[in-house]
Amino acid sequence: MVSGGPHLPVWREFLGIGVPNGLGMFMESSLFGFIVIFIARFGTDILAAHQAAINFSGVIYMLPLSCSMALTIVTGVAVGAGDYGRARAFRRAGLGWSLFCAALTAAATVGLRGPIAGIYTEDAGVAEAAGLFLIYCAGWQCFDAVAAPIQGILRGYKDARTPFVLMIIAYWGVCLPAGLALDHCLGHGAASYWQGLDIGVGCSALLMTGRLFFIERRYRPRESSKQ
Repeated sequence: MVSGGPHLPVWREFLGIGVPNGLGMFMESSLFGFIVIFIARFGTDILAAHQAAINFSGVIYMLPLSCSMALTIVTGVAVGAGDYGRARAFRRAGLGWSLFCAALTAAATVGLRGPIAGIYTEDAGVAEAAGLFLIYCAGWQCFDAVAAPIQGILRGYKDARTPFVLMIIAYWGVCLPAGLALDHCLGHGAASYWQGLDIGVGCSALLMTGRLFFIERRYRPRESSKQ
């Protein structure tokens, strides 16, 4: 039991989990703001379309984010109790639900991209560009349905530093360079950066999946020793 006053091991554990988590969220969210700098050169209509699509994607992101937060709690409780089988059961349920929701929202985003863009603007040019961006938005919804919940699961295992490094690789090492290459080398225009976001979020989902499998395998010997 921890007595009152400073307790360095507790603070060390707290900061060792909290700081990488906070920095990881910052690195992800800051990239979306940083990309605006490169899109601004395509004009105010494209910039307005980008902002409309980003705003809508932020609303939809609340679904995988809420799933991630719930998985952090239930996984942490299961892992704390040493019930790793239950932790994996939560993982299957959480990822299944997140992917189901993503399939619905992605289909709705593509099928209703015109009306969705119309919520933000009455300008036909802006709405057309926003509709194109929303197609890419639907793509990364599916990837986020994997990446975000797994981030929550890994927090439940108190695994924060490696996911932070993986997020830097996916977003700043893959996403942004891919967008710049698609723009300046292949001439895809403003859509380059949305394509880059799809690539980056997809890379994040792949890396997080690999990390989760590694963590689960690491805990299996502990589970077997208790049986």
